[in-house]
Amino acid sequence: MNFEDYERRYQAAYTRFAAVVRDILVKAIAATDGVPPPQSIQCRAKEAARLKPKLRDRGLLDSQSIETEIKDLAGIRLIFYTNTDVDRFLNSQLISDNFEVDWDETRIHHPVGEDTRQRYQAIHYTVRLNRARLGLAEYAKFSSMRCEIQIQTILNHAWAETSHDILYKPQVGKGFGSKALEDIEKRMARIMDEYLLPAGYEFQKVQHDFQRLMQGKALFDRGVIETLGSSANNNERHEVVSTIKEYVLPNYDDIDGIYPELRAALLKASDDSRDVETQPIITPFGNIEGKTPQDITAVIVEILDNLRYVDIEGTFLALARLYQRETDGRQREAILEAVRELARYNLQIWEQAGPAVQLTLTALIERLDAEERANFSPLLLVVWEEFLSSELRGTSFAADAFTISTGAVPASEDLREIRSKAIQGFSRFLIRRRPRPRSATRCIRCGRQRGSRRRGDIQTSCAGWSSVTANALWSS
Repeated sequence: MNFEDYERRYQAAYTRFAAVVRDILVKAIAATDGVPPPQSIQCRAKEAARLKPKLRDRGLLDSQSIETEIKDLAGIRLIFYTNTDVDRFLNSQLISDNFEVDWDETRIHHPVGEDTRQRYQAIHYTVRLNRARLGLAEYAKFSSMRCEIQIQTILNHAWAETSHDILYKPQVGKGFGSKALEDIEKRMARIMDEYLLPAGYEFQKVQHDFQRLMQGKALFDRGVIETLGSSANNNERHEVVSTIKEYVLPNYDDIDGIYPELRAALLKASDDSRDVETQPIITPFGNIEGKTPQDITAVIVEILDNLRYVDIEGTFLALARLYQRETDGRQREAILEAVRELARYNLQIWEQAGPAVQLTLTALIERLDAEERANFSPLLLVVWEEFLSSELRGTSFAADAFTISTGAVPASEDLREIRSKAIQGFSRFLIRRRPRPRSATRCIRCGRQRGSRRRGDIQTSCAGWSSVTANALWSS
């Protein structure tokens, strides 16, 4: 086919072919769950008036096979709202499922290096109808035709449409306006880099946050506590607990009101997880290891840690119960770390309420009976250690920075009382310990036994404990 053939006969045929490709895509998108509908789908055959200068520029005006030289005689453009929508469409594999893709002619257009002219961004597939469709009489006439499917976001589409004639078909000639045209090109590049790319990313984040909100609302509407209690197995239980953490609690308007009930439901979920066998997670590509009670407890500990100041006593007692039931060493360490964060002198909390957290924990520990103190002893040791610390610590976040602030704990009567109770607690605990032979020492926290000749080397046995406190916790 030469240019004259295309102009007289085949432009209309390519117009019909483009419409067929568009209709196939429209029906496929509508029939596929999880694929967002595009903002618009455009189709066209390349106009002869535009094709001729393109052929001339490439030295193809006399070619007798322009259908093999030009891949976009028929063209489709799918315009999506956001980058996320584009990703979902591409992940659906709709194009390769419905067409034969010429991968050698498929291109991803994006800025390259320092070339300020290459700001156009899109994905171009070159496709033909697949064999199944070409076997039907209504499609057989399109067997030799190719179509280019372009995929863009609406922002990139706006930029491409605006810049096409300006950047690629300048109307000024030599000797006039070259500097002005160069400045326009730079401005167009700046628009893409400084405005459209960041805006596309912000749209993507907004869409993601909204979807998280809707996912949390779906669980909220079903009843958070009821849904957690009705979980059939640990895989489902882990999914519900994770959804609560990621999507429900960050958007819940009355955390204080539901925290007691939520805390009880989380503890029950942890208990229930230990009464069932781990089941594999079944996928289309094979089974993977199912969620364990430890996986569920890990998420529950994160939730309690995030909500630790909502109810200080309730959080401590919940962590203590989890610790008692837990047998995995790593999870026990995670629980102890959550207790440490609860007891720590937090700079932001101190600025608002002074040592209120530490006073609350001191009062709670004083009310514990002897059996509870013995059962909770690993947690109490962590609390008392933090009470004897002299450091205030706080963290803050910004878009491009993570800041840790420290300071000395201000002296006060309350602080004196807190530390006095911590020292008394340590003393009572050590007195109750049975004396051990002089030939060995044992750490109260981790239980590791060490030879008396290396008694002073505390840090290698209990990493993270201060040397003063650690030395106080070794008995012989």
